[in-house]
Amino acid sequence: MHYLNKKNAVISIAAGYSQEDLIKKIKNRGYAVIGVDKNPNAMGFKFCDECVVASTHNSEPIIKELEKLKNRWNFAGIIVQSSGLPAITAGEIARHFNLKFISPDIARIVINKDKLIPELNKNGVSAPKVKVISRREDVNVDFPPPYFVKPSQSFLTHTGMGMIEDRSNLSLAVEDAIKASENGKVNVEQFVSGVDVLSIDWVWKNKIIHVATLEEISSGPPHFYGLGWKMPVSSVFEKVAKDIQKQFTESFGIDNSIVETGMKIYQDKAYIYEASLDLGGDGVPDVLLPASLGYDLFEDGISVALGEAPLGPKKNVTPSYLRFLLQSEMKKNTEKMFEEIKNKFGGKKADFKELPAKMNNEFRATAVLLTSDTVEELDLKINDFEKWLKIK
Repeated sequence: MHYLNKKNAVISIAAGYSQEDLIKKIKNRGYAVIGVDKNPNAMGFKFCDECVVASTHNSEPIIKELEKLKNRWNFAGIIVQSSGLPAITAGEIARHFNLKFISPDIARIVINKDKLIPELNKNGVSAPKVKVISRREDVNVDFPPPYFVKPSQSFLTHTGMGMIEDRSNLSLAVEDAIKASENGKVNVEQFVSGVDVLSIDWVWKNKIIHVATLEEISSGPPHFYGLGWKMPVSSVFEKVAKDIQKQFTESFGIDNSIVETGMKIYQDKAYIYEASLDLGGDGVPDVLLPASLGYDLFEDGISVALGEAPLGPKKNVTPSYLRFLLQSEMKKNTEKMFEEIKNKFGGKKADFKELPAKMNNEFRATAVLLTSDTVEELDLKINDFEKWLKIK
């Protein structure tokens, strides 16, 4: 059956609790939403006009279901706010239905760390040395320690990864990383000292529209658990990140996409170690960017999905610190704890829909947002806050 005056619909690859806000924003723009999620009870489905129950890691079943819907809806765009393989799936669906999205061939390299870093090295883009080891393969690495071992594609955040200083511990570390690897592969990378930085950019018609450069806060060795984000970074880091992001996107032919690139910066050199092509999480799009830049990444993401240019931020950075609190850091009286944070530091509880919980044997319990008028004031506040956090 063919429907006259078909309504425009945007396909959302993933429709869970984390995607609720994005789905609502699409609806507010006057578009229908076709949600895709393997969970038939996905929280975001209640806001969708059509629900496709299928894994976001496999495009074929999704395409088959969408073929059944194309006479009812005009597919106007496709969007992803789910890390890893869903970006490849979105690329394959977009290619099939002629929608605006990055090529799945490019996405397949960028998303998989076992492909990304060797390709960076081949293209002359600065990245750590790497040895990719598959399940049941002998652990032979031809460069010296220290190493950073991690799953090439992980289904658990900050799990199965860590720094290894002694080669004798490498086999056990690889074995642990394999358990958390979605593709059965592990990256053994040259460990690079420095600061972890994330550059968030739109690439639109071969032009980079910069969103933000963030410093990632970690727990340090051996596991480097993600503890949150700080912005802005120094002007030196800003320039280094900008230069390597341009080199990266041009050498890979990335266009009409968001690119979130993780890198280590040591002195004045950056080393890319991962990248993603989705709208991100960890409180960045829904807490940090609105608080620090007054910027809505989701709205620009919807525009790009519809074939419209992203606007990028228009406001100067308010120095901000989004800090996840681990279960081991929580005080006994949580309500009193947040009252103290407000009174002592002017901070507030950061509520967002996606707070990845488990990291090996540690848990992210909640998050706090601190802001200041100047970087110097924020640094003092962070220092005092971290000292206070250690006092039980």
